[in-house]
Amino acid sequence: MSKVEIIVEAVEGGRMIITDNQATVYITQFSFEDVNKLARALQEKLVKEKIFKRLILKRDKPAQNLMYDPPDSNEAAKITFLLKETTFSRVWLDKNFLGDEGVEKIAFSIRNNQILKSINLASNNIGNDGADKIATFLKHNTSLTTINLFDNHISVDGAQSIALSLKNNNTLTTLNLGKNLLFKDGVLFLAAALKENASLTVINLRDNLMSTTGATEIAEMLKRNSTLTHINLSNNQIGVDGIEQIASALQLNKIVCAIDLGQNGVNYRGADALATTLEINATLRELQLGYNACGSRGIDKLAIALQKNKSLSDLNLRASQLGVRGATMIADALKENVSLIYLDLEYNSIGNDGAGELLSALAVNQDLTMLRLQGNNISDNLVQRLTKALVKNQTKVMDLFHRKFYCFKDILTLKKYDSRELLQFFNKEP
Repeated sequence: MSKVEIIVEAVEGGRMIITDNQATVYITQFSFEDVNKLARALQEKLVKEKIFKRLILKRDKPAQNLMYDPPDSNEAAKITFLLKETTFSRVWLDKNFLGDEGVEKIAFSIRNNQILKSINLASNNIGNDGADKIATFLKHNTSLTTINLFDNHISVDGAQSIALSLKNNNTLTTLNLGKNLLFKDGVLFLAAALKENASLTVINLRDNLMSTTGATEIAEMLKRNSTLTHINLSNNQIGVDGIEQIASALQLNKIVCAIDLGQNGVNYRGADALATTLEINATLRELQLGYNACGSRGIDKLAIALQKNKSLSDLNLRASQLGVRGATMIADALKENVSLIYLDLEYNSIGNDGAGELLSALAVNQDLTMLRLQGNNISDNLVQRLTKALVKNQTKVMDLFHRKFYCFKDILTLKKYDSRELLQFFNKEP
């Protein structure tokens, strides 16, 4: 018999395991001794008092068995009942393998819901039919601000449906379509819609095989869009030409403050184009370039741009083939740069020589608060010296070789990392 776990957070808190026949509740704030009474009392509160704000549903069935024993319609019915009869504002239904039929029921149950603000439908085997039902819901809904459709099977037709809904919807601010099957044609529909949409601020399109053609459409959209602030385009086979188009668009765009271009075949030409952007753009705060082939040749101009740039606070160059020469150029940039707070140089073969250059830079730079150097073959002695330099500069966190060294600075500095937290939402699978 399949089982669904419901974790409810509210003033009372609580955990309920609902099966086909019974409910078991674990809770400390209630004084009932009889578990069955407690179960009924909590269920009554769910329906009548409507006090709960967040709902998390997780199947206890191993994912590998779902193809042989998929969720039945009764499970979806239980979920839709809870959504229809209660006032949850945030709902997590990820990894429940609802499929198109289950998602259709979910969309129908919340069609008139004006309380729900966020729903996570990641990893649910949603295809184009399910995407169409979601799009219909979005056309008429005026309360939902966040929807997560990561890791589903939405392709071009589904992307077209969602794109059409974005032209009418003016409340959705965060859309996660990462790891689907949009390809360049699906991205084309979305890019066209985003030229008109005036509410979306965060979009994740990672892992969608958009290619250079799709990236070109995104670039054209960025020249006209006035609301998007966070964009994830990682692992999309964009290529050098696509990166150059996006870099050119960012020279005109004054809204985007965080973009992820990791794993897109960026070489020295792409790095050069982005360097020019950093010399012009004063809005961009976060640039993710990890797992590209920038090399020391590509870092040359980028490092020079960093010496002048006064807005970029977060730079990821993980696994970018920098070597000692690239690390030396970054170190020279750090001596002049006054804005970088977070720098990721993991897996760049910088060795002791490159680490020594960074150590010299930290004697001058007083602003860097997070430095990642794992996977660079740095000696223990240099690890200790780098740690002392970071402590001296009141650096917040340094992670070397999975060893974490903490030195706490003003807790208010954490507020500066809001944009990176959003990209963490993008980069980590739910």
